[in-house]
Amino acid sequence: MKVVHMIDSEGMYGAEYVLYNLLPCLRKIGIDAMLACLSPTDSAGADLGRGLEKKCVPVVYLDEKKKISLRGLLSIYRTLRSCHADILHVHGYKATILGGMVARATGVPFISTYHAEAGKYPELSTYVRIETPFLREAARIIAVSKVIKDDLTKRGIPEGKITVIHNGIEDPIRHALEDGGLECENEAYVRILCVGRLIPVKRFDLVVRAYSVLRKEFDDMYLTIAGAGPLETELRSMVRKYGLGDSVNLPGYVSDTAILFRQADIFVLPSESEGSPVALIEAMAYGKPIVASAVGAIPEMTTGNAGAQLIAPCNLEQLIDALRRFIADPSYRRKSGKLARKRFESCFTAETMAARYGEQYETCLRGAR
Repeated sequence: MKVVHMIDSEGMYGAEYVLYNLLPCLRKIGIDAMLACLSPTDSAGADLGRGLEKKCVPVVYLDEKKKISLRGLLSIYRTLRSCHADILHVHGYKATILGGMVARATGVPFISTYHAEAGKYPELSTYVRIETPFLREAARIIAVSKVIKDDLTKRGIPEGKITVIHNGIEDPIRHALEDGGLECENEAYVRILCVGRLIPVKRFDLVVRAYSVLRKEFDDMYLTIAGAGPLETELRSMVRKYGLGDSVNLPGYVSDTAILFRQADIFVLPSESEGSPVALIEAMAYGKPIVASAVGAIPEMTTGNAGAQLIAPCNLEQLIDALRRFIADPSYRRKSGKLARKRFESCFTAETMAARYGEQYETCLRGAR
């Protein structure tokens, strides 16, 4: 079975990490998975392809700079023909639109994974309207949370086509031990970590505000917000305004966040909207206590005492209280981290995710036949 995954990437973020973990696992279970990268080869969008090549996953770079173009359509058509694809698996609105057009011409069935609630990104509303008819024609749709599935059905996508599969990742602790061990955490500080694009919906501004309050109670703290985006300048201005100095680190886009997770003591995800966030799964995998907004799939993912304190979105006081409890009680942090790690092992491994994707491919091909 040959499955071509296609994405237009801007760097290693949520959907990219899903593919980075999924494709090697699919190949291990006998599915010939490859990546078609629409992004320009000289951009951060090609990082996913370069990472997968190191894992011996075949990658084709289509180098499509425009949103939609005849050149892009022809490149996809030729790729599907030359590699004798059985299924085209698309990720994101651009890949869905272009892939949906080409699927009609080639007769190759296509599957789409939907990674976020479309209604939470009004700037993409035009593309959402364009992609909806193509989603209706997809053989299968994978939603990474029940919330996203509900959102898709409201857009007129037949419920019977949609399956919820939570994201998963390879076990980073196991791989780190195989490579020679884990770095020790720095016990001199309580290290708080945020990872994600610096965009309004992530609400990292709330973390800076909460941190500025807690710094008056706890001296030995350190905050890292890793990611790039349009709000970087605003966040740096906030750090200066509150006089936080070198205790706050904004390193920009970080392609490999492993060392950040290993050294962190608390992981924070205060978003207004999320799908099935990979960064949250990484925090669980590294056994970190979590403070997160109760949005998207997060309540589903952390159910059953998974070492997380959930807060209402945009609620600064709840964020401060949740962080204060973890900062003040090292024993509670360690206990919560162990619960998070246990939840990861039972629900969010890449192997579990790949097996469920494989079931969808079999269903898709049976329907095509």
